Amino acid sequence: MRSLGGKRFCKLVESPGWQLKRTNGSHFIYAKAEIPVRISVTVH
Repeated sequence: MRSLGGKRFCKLVESPGWQLKRTNGSHFIYAKAEIPVRISVTVH
Protein backbone atom coordinates (compact mmCIF):
# COMPACT_ATOMS: atom_id res chain seq x y z
CA MET A 1 0.00 0.00 0.00
CA ARG A 2 1.30 3.44 -0.87
CA SER A 3 1.56 6.05 1.87
CA LEU A 4 -0.21 9.41 1.67
CA GLY A 5 1.14 12.76 2.69
CA GLY A 6 -0.73 14.87 5.22
CA LYS A 7 -1.97 17.49 2.76
CA ARG A 8 -3.28 14.87 0.35
CA PHE A 9 -5.02 13.02 3.18
CA CYS A 10 -6.64 16.32 4.23
CA LYS A 11 -8.13 16.66 0.76
CA LEU A 12 -9.56 13.14 1.01
CA VAL A 13 -11.07 13.91 4.43
CA GLU A 14 -12.64 17.16 3.18
CA SER A 15 -14.32 15.58 0.15
CA PRO A 16 -17.14 13.74 2.05
CA GLY A 17 -18.06 16.83 4.06
CA TRP A 18 -15.58 17.02 6.95
CA GLN A 19 -14.63 20.62 7.80
CA LEU A 20 -11.41 21.96 9.26
CA LYS A 21 -12.35 23.31 12.69
CA ARG A 22 -8.95 24.28 14.09
CA THR A 23 -5.24 23.68 13.96
CA ASN A 24 -2.95 22.93 16.86
CA GLY A 25 0.65 23.10 15.72
CA SER A 26 0.98 20.55 12.93
CA HIS A 27 -2.34 18.84 13.74
CA PHE A 28 -5.42 19.69 11.69
CA ILE A 29 -8.67 18.92 13.54
CA TYR A 30 -11.69 18.02 11.38
CA ALA A 31 -15.33 17.70 12.44
CA LYS A 32 -18.67 16.94 10.85
CA ALA A 33 -21.93 18.45 12.12
CA GLU A 34 -23.99 15.26 12.36
CA ILE A 35 -21.16 13.10 13.83
CA PRO A 36 -19.74 13.73 17.34
CA VAL A 37 -16.28 12.44 16.31
CA ARG A 38 -13.18 14.51 15.57
CA ILE A 39 -10.40 13.49 13.16
CA SER A 40 -6.86 14.68 13.82
CA VAL A 41 -4.47 14.73 10.84
CA THR A 42 -0.75 15.40 11.29
CA VAL A 43 0.66 17.58 8.50
CA HIS A 44 4.43 18.06 8.35
